Amino acid sequence: MPKLPDHWEVRDSLSKEKPYRLITPPARWFLNSTFNEMSLSQDRLTSPKAWMHPQDLKQEGLENVAQVKLGNERGEIEVALEANQDVQPGLVVIEGLWANRAFPASKGVNTLTSADAALPNGGAVFHDTTVWVRAF
Repeated sequence: MPKLPDHWEVRDSLSKEKPYRLITPPARWFLNSTFNEMSLSQDRLTSPKAWMHPQDLKQEGLENVAQVKLGNERGEIEVALEANQDVQPGLVVIEGLWANRAFPASKGVNTLTSADAALPNGGAVFHDTTVWVRAF
């Protein structure tokens, strides 16, 4: 931690190997983990999806790919993929609070996130994760 006030980059660093930042905002129908178990919510959203900007999909050669693997040094998950013009380039967005069983292989988003408390004083690190994206 810097001794004097300054910017301190404590998130996962983007790299050639992990060029995308994964964010997991709440979905409109999944206010919290209670609602993700309700059939009404599950019927409206059906399954988890990764959204990426069309420019990123083109750059990665994923324009016509329906399923991808996202991964980093912590693991990898499989998820459906959709282009979304509203997503900022460089981001992968998976909305919702999906249970692991909603993902193929029963591996959910937490497979990719750290369980370490965020620096400097604790907290969660849901938006600090960098990932690679690959077709399979």
